[in-house]
Order: sequence, then C-alpha cells, then structure tokens
Amino acid sequence: MQGLSLVEMVEELFIKMRKEFGEFDEESRKVDELRVLKQGGRTCNEYIQIFKKRYQEKAAMTTDPS
Repeated sequence: MQGLSLVEMVEELFIKMRKEFGEFDEESRKVDELRVLKQGGRTCNEYIQIFKKRYQEKAAMTTDPS
C-alpha cells in the first residue's frame, strides 16, 4: 500500500470490509458521503445551511406587511 494516503488506505479497508461482510448500514453511509461531498470548497452541509438561510430570508420578505 505504498504511495497511498491515509484516507485512501482507510477507504480501501472499508471497501474490503464491505466486500467481506456486506453493507452494514447503507443509509448512514450514504448520508455520510453526502456530508463530506464538496463543490467549490463548500460541503453539502454548508450549501444546505445557505439554502435554509436564503429560504427563511425570502419567507420573511414575503410575509413583511410593509
């Protein structure tokens, strides 16, 4: 496993474990994969928080009586 980073080695270990023992908790794994997903330097969670904030701001603007 020379030349592999620690992250790559851990990922390889999990792949081998899934092959040997099957999927432990597929839903949790997929949620974790989404949490660490990055685009443009931001994680999925960061985009979700931005979306929620903008949604709340927009909702506040549409309910403002003035």
